[in-house]
Amino acid sequence: MKFLWSKLVASVIKRTVQVVLSAWGAKLATDFGVTIDQTQLTVGLVAASEVLRNYLKHKLGVAWL
Repeated sequence: MKFLWSKLVASVIKRTVQVVLSAWGAKLATDFGVTIDQTQLTVGLVAASEVLRNYLKHKLGVAWL
């Protein structure tokens, strides 16, 4: 059971970092004049970062992701 809790905590931390970085990136893009809904841009960036994370984890063997 302890393993499941540690896996849950690690997953929550990873997703939190992804969302924070994506929201910051969307805010930065909006400040530079990108005219798109900031919420949609944040969701798109989260999806793109998840694709990149999966690629690095499975294709390149970066195990800690």
